[in-house]
Amino acid sequence: MPPFDVVPNMAGQNNLSPSSLIRSLKFMGLTFLGTELTSPHTLPYLGLESYHTQLRLAGNHRRAQDVLNYIEKNT
Repeated sequence: MPPFDVVPNMAGQNNLSPSSLIRSLKFMGLTFLGTELTSPHTLPYLGLESYHTQLRLAGNHRRAQDVLNYIEKNT
């Protein structure tokens, strides 16, 4: 399950921890208003590194850095 996807984390109540809620809310704009490349919900989840690359190549360097920070902190 993608750690940045608001749909399974909040709507599906799969992970309601405070840190997950904050991450999901931070990326919620990309889920509903982003492109197919930037939304954490649209494309198949292939891993954190893949999502980081998607964001970087789509030009969303701010959220790409957030994903990279998450990778460095949690893996």
